[in-house]
Amino acid sequence: AMSHVLANTLARGETDFILCYDVPDLPHLSRMPMLEDDLVLVTLPDGEKRQPVSFAEMLKLDLAMPEEGDTVRSAVAKEAREMKRELRIAYEVRSISAMKNLVSRGAAAAVLPFFAVIDEVRDGKLDARQIIEPSIRRTLYLATSDQRGPFRNADRLASAIRASLTIVTDALGPLAHPR
Repeated sequence: AMSHVLANTLARGETDFILCYDVPDLPHLSRMPMLEDDLVLVTLPDGEKRQPVSFAEMLKLDLAMPEEGDTVRSAVAKEAREMKRELRIAYEVRSISAMKNLVSRGAAAAVLPFFAVIDEVRDGKLDARQIIEPSIRRTLYLATSDQRGPFRNADRLASAIRASLTIVTDALGPLAHPR
């Protein structure tokens, strides 16, 4: 499920713990940051492969973006508001595969986590460029709800997750920032 959906299930006490991005800082939730990763601009390959793109330049493009409430869209929209700029959302979609499909057809660009497009980038089907000035970063949290009582194995679970995340951080390279 999308991170904002998981965060809501945790806030309602329906789950014991979640591993998801940008969990809100609420009094009844405990959050442990695990990883930060920079988002990328995804386009068709155009010869500018892997060259960073400024946030201001990215704002000039028609974008395929997730629905409001999604953590990626929220991060991008927040930065645009701070710059007093508008997002050019050409397509509002609910899935990463739909965004990748729109990009692969040349209908729009998208802002996504690199891990979501790593295979397409390796195959040369899509290009992913780091967004800079500023970079758009999200935080992966292990979170528990105080409504369900203490989670006895939280430390061991966090250690296991950190060990598993080494694969992700290796694949993301300089876009990953372990916490």
